[in-house]
Amino acid sequence: MIVTRDHYVFGFANVDDNNPYALELLHSLEAAADKRDNISLIIRDNGMDSNRAKANIETFMENNVDVIIMFHIDQRASQNLIFPIRLRRTPVLSIDIPIAGTRYFGINNEEVGRLAGQALVRWIAEKWQGQIDHVVCVTEQRVLDFTHQRFEGVIAELERAFDLRPQNDVLYLDNGSSADVTHQRMLELLQRWPEPHLVTICINDSTARGVIRAVRETSRTQDVAIVSYDGTEVAFEAFASKDIQFVTSPHISQRESGDAILDLCIRLAKNEMVNPRTYVPTVPLTWENWREYGQHREGDA
Repeated sequence: MIVTRDHYVFGFANVDDNNPYALELLHSLEAAADKRDNISLIIRDNGMDSNRAKANIETFMENNVDVIIMFHIDQRASQNLIFPIRLRRTPVLSIDIPIAGTRYFGINNEEVGRLAGQALVRWIAEKWQGQIDHVVCVTEQRVLDFTHQRFEGVIAELERAFDLRPQNDVLYLDNGSSADVTHQRMLELLQRWPEPHLVTICINDSTARGVIRAVRETSRTQDVAIVSYDGTEVAFEAFASKDIQFVTSPHISQRESGDAILDLCIRLAKNEMVNPRTYVPTVPLTWENWREYGQHREGDA
């Protein structure tokens, strides 16, 4: 059955308004909604907390939203959080972190992991002559296999190119859900590992902030190569600083994301067929191209 409506109300629960990537997405969504007379947004911040996410969902249901746009860090908790929504048959679009039984909009983690790995291999071959002492994956314990493809893709490329043994040479470090905790844990790790060829793969640019602080405070700026994701101001500032060995961060132009999300939500509200996964286009920022995309970014502001 196709439902025709003159006006739609969508609820957006953002993962954390302090996350630079999430903040860019929020601004894009607000800008897209402002251009459309037939859409209203109810916006809430999950703050990376499942209790807040639950309260936000209850607010959306009280307001009878047509679609819920859910960006939440805790994949395990998300299943229980959206159960009442399923009972009401309200469509859910999950952002960047998939929730089973929902439609997904976000990064193709397998692809960006592979591309980031290839950029890192080229950098290590040129700058470190193929030498790697340790690899640290700074992750988030509340995300599962799909997002961890970001790490797996990089490690697979390192294995193919160098003498890397993941079972011995790769450490997974939880980011503690904040840049401050990441910073402290990386300080401790850098003090234990004095070797000069350390690769750090960050789950996102927010996590990379904590890593960069630790690297600078320990004067290890030449020893640590950093790979991250999201291509936000954190990446552009790291490239511009020139002291940090920031290798790559896949960049998303958020200017188009808001319109794409709203288009998907309208189709979901109409009970139209929507692909299970909609991937956003990305480009790996590197030392060779970051200025070009930085200029585009300034033009988008």
